[in-house]
Amino acid sequence: MIEMREHPGNREVWIKLSRLNQATREGIRHGFFALGKALKREANRAILKRPRHGEVYRKRYASGAVRYHAASLPYETHANWSGKLRKSIGWVVAGFSKRYFGYG
Repeated sequence: MIEMREHPGNREVWIKLSRLNQATREGIRHGFFALGKALKREANRAILKRPRHGEVYRKRYASGAVRYHAASLPYETHANWSGKLRKSIGWVVAGFSKRYFGYG
């Protein structure tokens, strides 16, 4: 155990020690934000990855246009049809102990 005695020269040390808990919590929050950004970047990369390896479907639109779509296999991410899925990716940091990441 460290023993410290009150001394006029120790004032700066006492101030730094009293702020250490808050600085640690802020550091954890900053880490959670950096982690959320990295997860979002990786999810976007996975969604845009080509080619898909599932079954190929033919879809006919009301305008008469035909588009082919390769389904995703169970281990692949969802396909990027309209971009709504990628735009809905996000994260929330709640305090310094919780981080939520997901779609929607």
